[in-house]
Amino acid sequence: MDENVRKSWQLEANLVQFKNPLWQAGIDKLRKVIADRLGHADVPLECVLYKLLVYGEGGHFVKHQDTEKEDGMIATLVVQPPSEHEGGDLVVYRDGKLAYRHDFGKADGSAAYAPHYAVHYADAEHALEKVTKGFRLVLVYSICLPVTMRHLERKEYKLLNEDLAQAISNMGKDQNENENGEADRKAEQPANANDAKDDKKDKDGKGGEAKKEEKKDDDKDAVVKDDKDDSFALLLDHEYTMNSIMNLGSGAFKGIDRARFHALEEANALVAPETKLRFFIARLAHDVRYYDCGDYGCEKQGHRESITWYSLTGEELGKVRGVTEKLNLLNPGHETLEGLWWRYGIETKEGGYTGNEGSTEITTYTRYAIVAWRMADHVEKALRFMPIDVAADAMRDHKPVDGAALRTLFGRATIRLKDENGYREDWESEYTLSRKFREVVCDLVVDAGDPSVVSLFFKYYCGTLGYMEGGEALVLSITKILRAYDWGEIGDAVSKKLSD
Repeated sequence: MDENVRKSWQLEANLVQFKNPLWQAGIDKLRKVIADRLGHADVPLECVLYKLLVYGEGGHFVKHQDTEKEDGMIATLVVQPPSEHEGGDLVVYRDGKLAYRHDFGKADGSAAYAPHYAVHYADAEHALEKVTKGFRLVLVYSICLPVTMRHLERKEYKLLNEDLAQAISNMGKDQNENENGEADRKAEQPANANDAKDDKKDKDGKGGEAKKEEKKDDDKDAVVKDDKDDSFALLLDHEYTMNSIMNLGSGAFKGIDRARFHALEEANALVAPETKLRFFIARLAHDVRYYDCGDYGCEKQGHRESITWYSLTGEELGKVRGVTEKLNLLNPGHETLEGLWWRYGIETKEGGYTGNEGSTEITTYTRYAIVAWRMADHVEKALRFMPIDVAADAMRDHKPVDGAALRTLFGRATIRLKDENGYREDWESEYTLSRKFREVVCDLVVDAGDPSVVSLFFKYYCGTLGYMEGGEALVLSITKILRAYDWGEIGDAVSKKLSD
C-alpha cells in the first residue's frame, strides 16, 4: 500500500467478530434509517461488513471514489466506535468542491464516549484528513440493494434532497399554457348567485346536441385540471388525532411521515425563491352512508367529502365541505384505492331497525396529508381548495389587488356558498359568509379603486348589517370605503344596504 495515498491498519471482515448481542440489532435499526434517507423507504437494504480500519497518528486517505465491493452496492456506511483522537475528519466533495465535513463527535467531545456514523454514496468523492493525535477505529460497511431489487440501482447517485429539489423546481413547468387558459376561464365565473342562475337558464335553453358537446368540453377541462403537476397531497401513513395535530402540528408526525416531511423541507430550502413551496396539513374525510338491506347486503345511499386545513404549527384554518376540486394525491406505495382508505374507516350506526325498514349507517374514512403548492400560487390555490376566509387573507397579503381579482374572489365565494349549502343536512343552519370575510374584503375594496366592485360587494356580499353578530365592527371598514370613493359612484348601493 502506498502510504502517500493511504496510511492505516486493516483487518478483513472474516477476521472480525462481534460479541455484543445488541450490535447487529443496532445495525438493523440503522439500516432502516439509511433506507429512508437514501430514498429507498421499505426496501430491505443489506449492510455488508467490508473491513475494520485503524488510523494512527499520520493516518489518512487521499481524495478518491469507492470501488464496487459488492453486487448492488449503492453507498458506504462508516461506523466509528468510541475513539479518542484528533484530526481525521471525513470530507465529501461534490463537483470537486468540499460539500460536507463529518468530525464524528470531536467538536462536542463525544467521540471518545459514543459511536458515530456517516453514509455517502458509493461514487461520491471523499477523503480522510490526517489523524494528528490518538487512534481512530472504524468499521466500513457496503450498503447494497437486495438481489430482487437491483433494478432500483441508479448509475449516478444524488442526495435525496437534491433529487426532490430538482422535482420541486420542475413542478408545473409543462402546464403554463393550460394555466393561462384556465385563469381566463376562472375569471369568467359568475359574480353572484343570481348571475349563476341566469347562466344556468341560458344553458338549459340549448338543444340536446349542444349539451352533449358542452359536457365533452367540460370533461376535457376536468382532465387538464386533475393532471396538473403544480401541487400535491402526500397522504400520511400513520393515524393521528385532531388534538395531536392542533397541539404539535408537523411535530406530531411519526416514522416514515416524519422522514418524508423533513426530506421535503430540506429540499425546499435548496430551491430558488420563485419555486419554493408552501406546506399545509389537511384532514381528508369521506362520509359514506349505507342502507342495510339485511340478507341482501348494504346499498350505498350517499357520499360526502370534506377537508379541514391546518398550518404546520397546528392552527386550524377552517373546513371546506362539499368538495368539488380534486387534490393531486401522491401514492408512493402504489396502493389500491381500497388500500388507501379501507383501514382508516370508522363505522357509526345511525338508527336501528324499524318494522321492515333496515338500519342506516355511516362510515367515515379520514386521513391526514401534507399539501403543498408554490408560494407564488397561494392565492389561486387558496381560492380553489381552502376556506374562502383563507383565500381572502391570501389576497390581502398580496395587496394591492384590482377589481378583476375581487370579482374572482366573489365568484369563488358564490360557488363555495352553493357547495356548502348543498352539502348541509336539513337540520343544519344555512352557510353564510363570515364577518371576517367581509372585513377583509372591505380592506381590499378600498385599495381596488373600482366603484363597480364596491356596488357588487354591498349588493351581494356585505350581508344584513343589522342582524350580523359583531356587525358594528364593519362600520370602521365601511367608513374607509366611503372616504375612498366618490359618493355619486357608490351612493345608491350603499344607501340601499344601510336601509335594509
